[in-house]
Amino acid sequence: MRRPLLMIALAAPILGWMGCESDARIAGVSESPDGVVALRWGRAGDGLVFGEGTLEEGQLHLEIPGSPPPAAFRGSVAVGELVLLPPGSEVRLGQPLRDELGTSNDLAVVYRVGESSEFVGFPVGVSCARRSGGSYERIWCEGLSVRFGDPADP
Repeated sequence: MRRPLLMIALAAPILGWMGCESDARIAGVSESPDGVVALRWGRAGDGLVFGEGTLEEGQLHLEIPGSPPPAAFRGSVAVGELVLLPPGSEVRLGQPLRDELGTSNDLAVVYRVGESSEFVGFPVGVSCARRSGGSYERIWCEGLSVRFGDPADP
């Protein structure tokens, strides 16, 4: 009888890494125009898109369907940014985003699977953070106030 429990205990971290955990959600408000919101893990130009939502009538809703792709991780952490696209835009994993209207320059989505000296105090899994200088401050992923700035601004 102990063997099935041991197998479940050993499989849990592997299943979590593969994205079998429950979906994560980001919700908030924004004064930006309506559009499609994509979650890009990594920097513009070489980031991987994994997560999609909407901004309609000032209400932002985004679903994260599990763990980002392995290529998005630097060590045990992946950091993503929200990207606002025109209404009707199609978001596809591995494809560049077109016609970006803005990025959430001060907001980051953090996915941690192990220890990280940069993200001490962040739980394993999805978290949201505000960027301030070169550091991150953990914040709630619900009730965000999101500002989409010019995608060319760092």
